[in-house]
Amino acid sequence: MHFLGEQPYSRLGVEVNSELQPVDPQSGEILFDNVRVVGRLIAHWDPWVEYCGAGVSLATGWLAGEIL
Repeated sequence: MHFLGEQPYSRLGVEVNSELQPVDPQSGEILFDNVRVVGRLIAHWDPWVEYCGAGVSLATGWLAGEIL
């Protein structure tokens, strides 16, 4: 491992559905109807390795605004 290399903790986050609502990872059940999860809080991506931190944050923030 090196400083800006892949780090296991970087992929931690909240599982979401296509509407950015937090869901239970095993059942897929929506946990909170009135919450949207955006940016770095979303699970399964690493902004350092994938070079997309700002892009994901902007895109998911825009999508959440459009949904609401």
